[in-house]
Amino acid sequence: MINHLKQATLNEIFKMIKHKTTYVYIVFVLAAVIASSFGIKFIEGTNNANNGYSFIVFSLQTLSTTILPFILLMFATNTISSEKASGTIRNILVSGCSKNQFILSKLISSFVFLLLLMIIAAIAAIIIGSMLFGFGALSEDGLVIVTQHQFWSLFLISYVTLAIVLFAGISFGIMISTITQTTISAIAIAIGSYIMLEGIKTKLHIENFIYSSYIEFPLDRISDMVEGFPITWAPKVYYCFIISVLWIFITSVISLIAMKNSEFK
Repeated sequence: MINHLKQATLNEIFKMIKHKTTYVYIVFVLAAVIASSFGIKFIEGTNNANNGYSFIVFSLQTLSTTILPFILLMFATNTISSEKASGTIRNILVSGCSKNQFILSKLISSFVFLLLLMIIAAIAAIIIGSMLFGFGALSEDGLVIVTQHQFWSLFLISYVTLAIVLFAGISFGIMISTITQTTISAIAIAIGSYIMLEGIKTKLHIENFIYSSYIEFPLDRISDMVEGFPITWAPKVYYCFIISVLWIFITSVISLIAMKNSEFK
């Protein structure tokens, strides 16, 4: 079972590397980070270490709250619906890969895709931030308030937390892809649902139960630190993890059940 899952996952990653749209998504991510450099220079107007850290937070926050959720949804919804449309899902299942392994391989490879985009975005932001502003200890009135070690330690923790939240969006997209028949309908339903939830969650007072409500939270902690405010994680961090994990678990279970009950002839 483990060998079949490993092979299926490697095949999915290999297909992701070969697919041209993967590189289109990477270009969009890089373009968003580069565009952010113009935004923060206009806002801040000076070159100092504070702006270097601020740029990282600003660019990654902008990316993760605007185009990245849609990129992830489009990627995720295409994972299974495209296999249905082309008929390759039958060949995959006949080769010995079970339906459960098929779904799990899609989830794992999609998480790899998420990490790829996040790492590329972070590296680009760090390079641009270093070139334009530089990094150093943050001080106020001659007193060091944040060291480089403190910043990068919190950045790593916050970025990992963000990855968990965004993975909830991927698992949601894979669920939609599993229960729909075509790629176009999967993308339309996933993005439409995302936009609808964003529009009504505050009015219905359900924002605490929607994973997207926590996308800004991790990097906001870094922003508070850079600006000299005290950092507060609890209690929202617990809701962030619990809601994200629940979305991942529930949508993954629905995907497994839907796949199990589907026939591919």
